[in-house]
Amino acid sequence: MKQVFFLITALAISGGLVNCSRSMSGPGKQLVSVSAVVLDSASGTPLDSVVVNFRDTLTLPSIAITDSSGAFGPSAFTLPVTLIFRKTGYEPRAVTVSVNTNTQEPMALTVLMAP
Repeated sequence: MKQVFFLITALAISGGLVNCSRSMSGPGKQLVSVSAVVLDSASGTPLDSVVVNFRDTLTLPSIAITDSSGAFGPSAFTLPVTLIFRKTGYEPRAVTVSVNTNTQEPMALTVLMAP
């Protein structure tokens, strides 16, 4: 357990968890660049150190951490993908990205988290 924690901490400190992903797309799959800014729903303040898990995807690694401006990404995902945002003191938030009508443009999400 200590080794896993150390690895995650080391990657986070080195920036290896942010802006670092690899995705494989297959037939009928859409590869899309997604980024997000996470804000406190009451104050609009950016939230740093929010853990973002990627579910239902082939993206590696399957975790990111927001920076001091509340941002993560861009990361490439094969759609559909569910992004799960978690931060101590806030309700977890799940956002499913399933369709991008303009594959030439990256998707930019704004996620509001409630305490």
